[in-house]
Amino acid sequence: MLELLTLGACRQVGKSCFILKTLEGLIMLDCGLHPSYDDPQRYPNFELVFSSGPLRAVFITHCHADHIGALPILTERWNYRGPIYMSAPTKELAYFILEDCLGAWSDQDRGVVRDEEEAHSYTPCQVKSCLSKVQLIEPGMVITIGKSVQVHSLIAGHVLGACMFFVSAVNCRFLYTGDFSGCTFHLMPAQIGAMPGTPDVILCEATYATSLKDTRLNKQAEFFQSIVDCLLDGGKVLIPVFAVGRAQELLWLLEMYWKRFQLRFPIFFSAKNAERVLYVYTKYAEDGWTTKECRELEWNAIRVVDPEVLCSWVTQSDVPLVALTTPGTLARGLSLQIFQWIAPEEKNLLIIPHFCLYGTMEQRMLEKKKGEEGEEESIPIRCKTMNLHFGFHWDTRDLLLFFSFWKPSCVVLVHGEGQKMDYLARVIKDELGIQDCWVPQEEQWLTCNYPTK
Repeated sequence: MLELLTLGACRQVGKSCFILKTLEGLIMLDCGLHPSYDDPQRYPNFELVFSSGPLRAVFITHCHADHIGALPILTERWNYRGPIYMSAPTKELAYFILEDCLGAWSDQDRGVVRDEEEAHSYTPCQVKSCLSKVQLIEPGMVITIGKSVQVHSLIAGHVLGACMFFVSAVNCRFLYTGDFSGCTFHLMPAQIGAMPGTPDVILCEATYATSLKDTRLNKQAEFFQSIVDCLLDGGKVLIPVFAVGRAQELLWLLEMYWKRFQLRFPIFFSAKNAERVLYVYTKYAEDGWTTKECRELEWNAIRVVDPEVLCSWVTQSDVPLVALTTPGTLARGLSLQIFQWIAPEEKNLLIIPHFCLYGTMEQRMLEKKKGEEGEEESIPIRCKTMNLHFGFHWDTRDLLLFFSFWKPSCVVLVHGEGQKMDYLARVIKDELGIQDCWVPQEEQWLTCNYPTK
């Protein structure tokens, strides 16, 4: 029997963190933060963790902040000194992600929390100290905890270095998918056929609980055609991206198309640590994480530039161009600044390449009609806008096929919108006959009493 404590990502996306209570002690699966909060709700309730038993190990699926962003709090504030497992690409990318989490950092910061506000943050020194404690794992590796628990790692797709974890305990097999995906242009798909046995319980992300994605090739063709049409019309294309994951997928696509069609329009990528992140992707391209098409490409069309250089090109040049900027939201930073410059002209194009949460700046921008004024600086929005969602998660069809194939005794849905996961849970019960399908609340204990078939 296993007990599962859900500390985040319950009926929402953010703060993924789950505790498995086994005969050998507690196992933590992911340790993320919620980016929408700047108070104690930003992090999991670690007091509840340590009051529930000894924490024996931490397993991190991938480098995104909602899965790793609270790890420095766990190690540096709560003094966790046990093993922390993640893949080599995840560890290298984690530093850049954790650095981006720290809006309160400054050049004068020397590792001291300066005020009450920063009590909910951490410092560069603490990040380095945290990551120095990490033990590296590879896909296919098995970690043994005590005498009765084994944890198997499997490629998850989604982002470079992402893993799923299959936990074999006494009389129960448990799979945590983390964020997982099928085929993308640059990453190998999730190794769903390589599991060491049939999972009795699946803790599964459901970001796209009620969505059906277009085929990858159709989405790529629409992406390329929209950009070329804008450039041939003399316009500029802005693509706000998050620095790790989607940015690299789109850069590889652009590189491929520019080479295939011998295009000469400049492509700019401006983000903190942009060159270092691209280096990590190139470094691990030959280690089984990426596709053959990706491994054969070189970075020739892409120009990595400082924000000042990009701003100069956008404001002082009439040359049509493509600009990928961070952050992926239009609420702040370079992406908002560039958008304010391109928005007034009809020939320009804004592409949002990811799912837009309700109420965010980009969601409101996409819904505005041409000529309306934006909320920032009262600018008229006349440029073309489109949402081409390159999904790095499985959709409804994928999830139902996945559950139908493995036929677990229990499914726990997390990392999605509550009402949509409720609907998916009803479909799983009615169509697949899996009656134990849960959409838990935060800080809820679930008993997984499902003996291995």
